Amino acid sequence: MVNGKVVGGAILVVIAVWVYMIIPDYTAKFVGGAILGILGIALLISGLKRE
Repeated sequence: MVNGKVVGGAILVVIAVWVYMIIPDYTAKFVGGAILGILGIALLISGLKRE
């Protein structure tokens, strides 16, 4: 487990949820939130894998 990747992924997921809830523009909400969410989840998965 790599702590930096796990923390970074968690931060990206939290930012994705924030973007989804706060940004009023429909396109920016879904595209930005989706991109950040996918990157955050990918970073979490790669950080949680065994070395």
